[in-house]
Amino acid sequence: MTLKNLRACKDLSDLAHLLSVSPKGLSYILYKIPPHLKYTHFEVPKKSGGSRTISSPERRLKFVQSRLTELLYACQREIVPVEENIKKVLSHGFQKKRGLSIQTNAGKHTNRRFVLNVDLEGFFPSLNFGRVRGYFLKNRDFQLPEAVATVIAQIVCHDNELPQGAPTSPIVSDLMARVMDVHLSKMAAAHGCTYSRYVDDLTFSTNLAEFPPALALENPLSGNWDAGHELRGRIWRQGFTINDQKTRMQTRASRQEVTGLIVNEFVNVRTEVEAHNRVLVHSLVKKGTCFQKDPKSGAETPLSLEQIGGRLSHQFQVKATRHGFKSAREFEKAGEDIPKFYRDYAHYINYCSFHVNPVPTIVCEGKTDVIYLKTAIQVLHAKFPKLGGLSGGKYASDVRFFGQSRHHTAATRLSGGAGDVQHFVRDYNKIVLPFHAGGQLSPVIVFVDNDKATNGIWSFIKERTGSATPIDGSDPFYHIERNLFVVAVPGKVGNTERIVEDLFDATTKAMTWDGKTVDLKQKRGQPPAKGKMSKERFATKVVRDQRGKIDFSGFEPVLKAFSDIIETKLTPSK
Repeated sequence: MTLKNLRACKDLSDLAHLLSVSPKGLSYILYKIPPHLKYTHFEVPKKSGGSRTISSPERRLKFVQSRLTELLYACQREIVPVEENIKKVLSHGFQKKRGLSIQTNAGKHTNRRFVLNVDLEGFFPSLNFGRVRGYFLKNRDFQLPEAVATVIAQIVCHDNELPQGAPTSPIVSDLMARVMDVHLSKMAAAHGCTYSRYVDDLTFSTNLAEFPPALALENPLSGNWDAGHELRGRIWRQGFTINDQKTRMQTRASRQEVTGLIVNEFVNVRTEVEAHNRVLVHSLVKKGTCFQKDPKSGAETPLSLEQIGGRLSHQFQVKATRHGFKSAREFEKAGEDIPKFYRDYAHYINYCSFHVNPVPTIVCEGKTDVIYLKTAIQVLHAKFPKLGGLSGGKYASDVRFFGQSRHHTAATRLSGGAGDVQHFVRDYNKIVLPFHAGGQLSPVIVFVDNDKATNGIWSFIKERTGSATPIDGSDPFYHIERNLFVVAVPGKVGNTERIVEDLFDATTKAMTWDGKTVDLKQKRGQPPAKGKMSKERFATKVVRDQRGKIDFSGFEPVLKAFSDIIETKLTPSK
């Protein structure tokens, strides 16, 4: 339908309306803003040395490009339906929403006798204005009117090329390279090889006894491998050029890499990368800083928490895949050692979340609790300004919830549930003890149901704090140690149990979605009762999406406890 709507556009005005922008505004951006003011240029270093020019579009142009990017990705999904078998996917770049990455690209070439890597010269710059315009004019999937194809080319091109830094460049380049992908895949299959592309990196692999000379052959003088005439010709006919200096053949006897990952037996990171990441984590948690050394100049530059986190997350994604993302707790239950890369990532997560957290961190038993609390804080922010408020006319939270992503729950021992939370409270001192002095100045608040499952927490708190009075979860909050606090669902009387859903009134709990009411008796990991919706559906479809109709006053004691905890003065760790 999206592609049909695009093909129905006749001129700039139609395209503007499809992008939900005004024709006058689009005309001003394209024809009135001087070309030299449309982009800001800066250099970023390449891993291989040298630098790459990044062209960042002007704010209004970037907004239009972002809208066009969404439109073109939707068209791509119609042209190239999501492939369930990743082994059949040809292009793996710029496709995170399809679950594609350098890892899935490398996965097509594991355990092969030969792996050939070919790099395209000037991938983005080679896609100039004329080629982009011609593609949208003549490609059989688009065949757009001349005026529309011209406007799209004007939106996405700068200085007669696709600029690196524009949000449109990835999808436009991927669409235009698809014809080449199809041709090269057929050629590879005809010669007994597997083909894939990640942006400008092409890979061919095979288990044949001899590598097909049509694709590449060894130079008897230099010993290097050169692209074969057939491969070179097919790439040239699609308007691209091979960077001969980056053509490399890797045999089974050597270390085989595809897009920076090892593929000899299975997809893995390089051992030196894992070792270096371990050094970075150790330096970070012990000293609070870590540095990256330039291999050529020897100069050291500090790494931010985000940069380190990106490296560790990538490493974890690659290596944990082999373990099926089994959690650290599952390793322990099976009597197995937790892999070192799990421990490294857990150290980083715990360090950022509990030791140097710039704002209070709230730890919940599950995802639904997080949604309830986030929504309640947003609705009631005027009463509890320490938890969130308006910034520039938009709501902004002043607390952070501990991540419930697959990476976080697998690496740490917090995969959800009362049991994991109890272990976390008990082990907290051991978790943060290795970290350098001076941290733990923002509170870590554990929010739990007030039921039988949490009885172990109350006995532990009594033992840990040496309290002479009974501890049963009836107090607004408990300060355990360091910056650790526990808040239980309020309203407990005697042996009655209280869960977070009890904070909603009867009207809210009776609200429906898709004709169903919430199954309040649903147990973790179990489906809802027949004719009922799950607590997760209730959290998203009722509480979050219909928050304007809901009375959140039952959450006020919890949010007051959070606010009072934030007022507590904490001393730096020693």
